[in-house]
Amino acid sequence: VVAAPSGARATVPQAKLQVPRLTEGVVLRARLLDAMAADENGDVQVTSVVAPAGSGKTFLMAQRFAELTRAGRPVAWVSLDGDDNDPFVLWSGILLATARAAGHGDVSGALRGLSPPVRATDTAFVTAFVDAFNISSDALWLVLDDVHLINPGPALDSLAALLRSLPPQLRIMMGARHDPPLPLARLLMDGRAAEIRFMEL
Repeated sequence: VVAAPSGARATVPQAKLQVPRLTEGVVLRARLLDAMAADENGDVQVTSVVAPAGSGKTFLMAQRFAELTRAGRPVAWVSLDGDDNDPFVLWSGILLATARAAGHGDVSGALRGLSPPVRATDTAFVTAFVDAFNISSDALWLVLDDVHLINPGPALDSLAALLRSLPPQLRIMMGARHDPPLPLARLLMDGRAAEIRFMEL
């Protein structure tokens, strides 16, 4: 594997960072949105929305994104696809989205200064990513849609490493068609994660 130059980024299609438009007729899921708000003041840091295609999970997260944005909360969106099985591509998108959401402060500067990992075993990258959020006490939300498209391998391993060392300032929402093989069980047991499933949608 050839290492990417310092500060390099994969080209991130802007469509991956855009929230799906909420068209007229989309059902406002007020009860579920209220439940998802537990990540604002409580211990919940990760919310997973797991349901088959067509269940409305993406639109639910888009509604939550809009709700947070109206409240002035920094929130980033990344729609994942098969290319994100490359950790360099995956983290290029995450870094760009979170740096934009963080605005122009120290957190954004720290994120923009990071180079995406070329391999999942780059534990120093995850540590630096986590440390970037410890600069500020303000929370930031990251939405990862279609996590089921990330197969077991280096990219998924890097997301697992992040979940095992989540900074208290970071909130993550994940949408998937089936349970991703990520270390969510411990977070659920500890009350640091919540889940919304098909029957609730």
